[in-house]
This record gives sequence, C-alpha cells and structure tokens, in this order.
Amino acid sequence: MTARCLFPGVFWNLDYSRLPPISPDIIYNNIKSALAQQGHHGQGRLNGPDHGQVSVWAYCDDDDLLLLPNITMVPTGNPTARFKQMLKDILLWALFNPAHYPRTVPCLMVISDISGNRQFARVLQTLVSNDYNVLLTVSGEMEYLRSLWLYPNLKRIVTRIFWNLEDCPVPGGLRPEICIYCLAETLSTGFKSVMAYGKKRNLAFYDHLLYGFFPVTLVPTGNKDERIKKMFKDIFLWALDRPRTSRSTVVVITESFPDNMYDAALAALSSRNCELVLVDPHAVSYVKSLWLLQSLFGGGNLIDLRGRKKA
Repeated sequence: MTARCLFPGVFWNLDYSRLPPISPDIIYNNIKSALAQQGHHGQGRLNGPDHGQVSVWAYCDDDDLLLLPNITMVPTGNPTARFKQMLKDILLWALFNPAHYPRTVPCLMVISDISGNRQFARVLQTLVSNDYNVLLTVSGEMEYLRSLWLYPNLKRIVTRIFWNLEDCPVPGGLRPEICIYCLAETLSTGFKSVMAYGKKRNLAFYDHLLYGFFPVTLVPTGNKDERIKKMFKDIFLWALDRPRTSRSTVVVITESFPDNMYDAALAALSSRNCELVLVDPHAVSYVKSLWLLQSLFGGGNLIDLRGRKKA
C-alpha cells in the first residue's frame, strides 16, 4: 500500500537555491512528479498526471516577493528570520499531517543548506524519529550529502557506529554533528550511538558532539593497529550485549579492516541477528542516494550511489 498524507510539504529557502529559469508551473509539476516516482502522493488521484497535491512554500527577501501559481511565497526580513519562519511552518505542517506508520508516512522536503544550523537539524531529527520521511535536497557541489530517506524495514533497529577518526576524518566543509546525522539517518530511525576512535587531539570533535543528536563516546587510542584491535574488541562486546531476538546494525567506518577480522566479525554478528556495514571512505559507500537540485527540478529520481566503484 502506498503511503499517504494530506499534502507532502516542500520548504524551499531561496537564499540557498534560486528559482530556476523555467515556468513556475513546470517547477511545481516536476516536484510533484519527482515525489510521486518515489511513492509519495498527496491528497487526490494516485495515478494520472496530477499525482495528488503538494504544498510548496518558498522563503525569500521582502524585495523578491513574486506571485507564483502553486507556490506560496513567504517574505522574511533576513536569513535568520527565514530559518525561524521555516521551522515554525514545518512544525505547523507536521501537526496537520500526523504520522501513523506504516499506513501514513508524511513526506517533508527541505531545499536548504542546514549545515551549521543545529536547531534546524534537531527539528528534522525529531520528525524523523516520529516516523516522518524527511528529504534533504542539495546542490551539485554537495554530493557528500544525501536525501534523508526512511527505510520501513529498518525502523526501530538499534545501530552502533564505530568510527576510526584518524583514517576517516570528517569530510572537509562538513560539521561533525551534521555528518553523523546524515550517516545515521541512512540506516534506521531507531536508537543510535557512536564510538569514535582517535588520538587525544580529536577531543575537539567530541566537544562538537556533546549536545548533538546521538550519544558519542571518544576512545583515545595510539597507533593504527591498536585502533583496529580496540574497535574489533568493542564490536564483539557490544554484539554480545544485544539480545538475539532484536535486530541491530553495526557500522564500521575505517580505511583498513583486515579480511580475516571482517570474516570473523560477519559470522559472529550474523549469529546475533546483527547486520554489519563497512564504510569505505574513498568510495563514500555510506551515501545511498542523492537528490540533486537539477534532478529534482527536472522531475527526476534520486541518484542511487550504491553501485559506484572504488576510486
């Protein structure tokens, strides 16, 4: 059964992405089409050219106010005021579109750069944890980000992320808490925690995350071999504490995980009903899908990146 909600909501910050030089009707219809291709239909016909209705709000300067069909322009004074108004409107939209998983999964799309805006990201995380499907649409130069897509078959799974900070530092230009947020939401909407391994100089990383979205433990370690061995030990200890009757996911982010350790870990975790996910920093394999602005405005699909080969 296709998930339904009254109106999928699209919240568009025009500071981040200007209106493309095409007809507003085409923009609106392409957004509807792109959402419909992913199974998100608004109130109305599920089949046919209309795809149901989608509500689009565009936030702009007072001087940029235009009258556009099917797009509600929201004039605000400055960038800070725009984010505050977007947050208010998103929360109001959520009240009118309650989630009743799996019968209804309201779909919310944000077209904006939220990196560095902790309050905005927290609101999105709260919606995700309450069964809302939150999509983040990014520009072409931000390919390390992805749409925040929910997987119904992975809901409520406990996830532990083991991260080797020395071999796999935070990508340049990305705040640590936003990086973990995007990574973790790829996997599930259940409880998540992070074990970060590195030298003491990475305490700054830990400070960034003290008030973040998930519990983070920094594990000071020495050389590369010590880090791998410590991660391997902690993975097994964590898995042993998990009941066999519950599903869990173990994510390992490291540049080099020995084959013999991988085979042993895979066999052991499988016996505990745990899924093992290895992240290759060079292939950016934790990125599953991406919705580029040009693809969205063209009515296209998310871009599946799982098939990319290692660089």
